[in-house]
Amino acid sequence: MDAREETVQLYDKWANQNFTDWFNNDALLPSLTDFVSYLPIKPKVLDLGCGTGGESKRVISLGADVIGIDLSTESIKYAKANVGNGTFYVMNILEMTFENACFDGVFEAGVLFHFTENEQIEILNKLKLILKNKGMFLSFYPEGNYEGMEEFKINGEVFRRYARKISKEIWIKTVEGTGFTFIKEMYLNIGTFRPLLFTSI
Repeated sequence: MDAREETVQLYDKWANQNFTDWFNNDALLPSLTDFVSYLPIKPKVLDLGCGTGGESKRVISLGADVIGIDLSTESIKYAKANVGNGTFYVMNILEMTFENACFDGVFEAGVLFHFTENEQIEILNKLKLILKNKGMFLSFYPEGNYEGMEEFKINGEVFRRYARKISKEIWIKTVEGTGFTFIKEMYLNIGTFRPLLFTSI
């Protein structure tokens, strides 16, 4: 089993707990509200790694049309069952198949740090293509200095996930290196996560 498969297995197993902990947790709502304020009326938004759909639900409540994708089949089941106005697919972010310039905004809430640097660059280049001109990208990325497999116990069973935690300065440089422009850092008081807003201009 490779690192991607292990990471997906972890989130499949975690789906119920993630739904319980996050589906009705509005901790990210202020940042998401700020993000949507930069978008046109009734924007089309992509939720990268949507999990059980809590953040998709909040962005929909702000007036957006949201598509959510995730590689965890169990998580998508929760999203489909509990977010009535969203569209959700089991899809590998590296294999996204969306038309060019079809989204006004894209956001990821602690997802892209599960990809290697080369994979991140590949994903960011895909985002540039599927975002409209002046499209917005919001990234909640955890700061740190670690790359490798993290272990977690769920009901006594050990699962692992791949993580690449870097400084916000390195992440900003990585995103800007693919043609985005950094706008600002939003306030968020959750551990090491930094909400960073970019534009595709």
